[in-house]
Amino acid sequence: MGAKNTLGQWSQRLVVGLVAASVGLAALPAWAQDPADPLAQAQQARKTGDFTKAAKLLLDHLAAHPDDARGHHELGVLYAVHGQLRDAREQFEAGLRTEPNLAESRQALADLLRAEDRCPEALPHYQKLLSDDADRAKALKGQLLCQTMLGQWPAAAATCDAAIGRTQGTELGKWLTDRCQQVRTAAQSGQLSAGQMDAEGKALFAEKRSTDSEVWFELALQTEPNADRAYRLAMARLGAGELLGCHTALQQALALEPNHQASLMALATVARALRTLGTEGQSIDFKQFDEVPEQAIGRALLADDLVLARQLVAAALPTKPAVEAPPPGAVLLWLAGELALRDAQYSKAAEWFDKALKARASFDAAKKGLADASYQLNRISEARRLAGLPPPPAWLADNADLKLFVDKRRAEVRHQLRMAFDPGLHPRPALVDQVEAELPGPPPKVEEPPPPPAASKGSKGKAAKGKTSKSAKPAKGAKPAKPAKAKRGPK
Repeated sequence: MGAKNTLGQWSQRLVVGLVAASVGLAALPAWAQDPADPLAQAQQARKTGDFTKAAKLLLDHLAAHPDDARGHHELGVLYAVHGQLRDAREQFEAGLRTEPNLAESRQALADLLRAEDRCPEALPHYQKLLSDDADRAKALKGQLLCQTMLGQWPAAAATCDAAIGRTQGTELGKWLTDRCQQVRTAAQSGQLSAGQMDAEGKALFAEKRSTDSEVWFELALQTEPNADRAYRLAMARLGAGELLGCHTALQQALALEPNHQASLMALATVARALRTLGTEGQSIDFKQFDEVPEQAIGRALLADDLVLARQLVAAALPTKPAVEAPPPGAVLLWLAGELALRDAQYSKAAEWFDKALKARASFDAAKKGLADASYQLNRISEARRLAGLPPPPAWLADNADLKLFVDKRRAEVRHQLRMAFDPGLHPRPALVDQVEAELPGPPPKVEEPPPPPAASKGSKGKAAKGKTSKSAKPAKGAKPAKPAKAKRGPK
């Protein structure tokens, strides 16, 4: 990306990827020390994390001084920090066209090319740096890494001999000692490097020999795992028509690098393709998972990857099984029921759970699953019986305990799946105990007020009506009598 880009365009394209240290850009160049210099200000802004300010300063500076090699270098470092390797590479190349002896830019460019698996292009830059300064440690390390990636073992051994003597007593020297031992062993055995395996796979893939290239990409991934290699393996499997294998490799790429953009985009496309295939995943070979079908399906359900789980169930329980195939086990049938529940196929789920109980009458998980499916199908009495719940008390809302049972059961299934892959987890309390512990208590009793006293006979109801008798009324003009004084006792 050139210097004419606006700040808005730059901000929109930020992708957090490789950090500066991974491409050898952690050290600042020795120039631009003047605090008033816009490049020094951009450096300071980058160091303090104000990348927007740094970008604006550099873009404005390069708009006014397009041939400033220092400005191109600083902008390249800023791009590299954010993983925008192509844009960073263009900036370093632009700076070197103006100032070919700018060692910082050449080192950074070589490291970027190596990070992009372009070692044949990176090696000349390392050799140029070492011809100018034979003791440049970073260049020695980069050259050795590229030579090992390309499988150039004799050349790598020569680099080791030259480097170890110059780096004794340093951290790089310790690293080189271990690495060079591996290099010499590989040089004697003639083994292939992961880079050479990649090269073989790429050549075959270019010839549209996807199945053959898949073998090499898989070997390279096993030798030195990274997201790019897993993605290349996914594309080879896609070319060979192995959609599920492609899906698995893309997931492996994202496990190695969660923000791997190519894999994220491809995964969405492959998932859509798998959905349209329906049950055509029946040709899946479970050997690629290194697990039995129950384990593979359990992992997919635990990861909420229903696309993968559907294909695995379709492969493990085909609609037309082979005549000599053994009958499916109760656990496999139970997992098929759990998948059907998640897909809201309640009748189908009930069928799978019922088959699981016929395969193993005492299978408690299948019994609880059938209770869940029955509840969803509004078969309440059957659901209560299967759940083992007592008759609800009169004060409880309609089947509130059964609904609570279903919610708790689904959480229990997830816990059971986790336990299958982590034996250290302890089982949960019984479901009926969990339900009873969370049920609301009975409503408080409301005490009724006592009834009013009954009226006496002969009053003909006048007292009940609240009227006073005539004798109780004082005569007209009469003053109310004063209360009598109490008699005093003897003194």
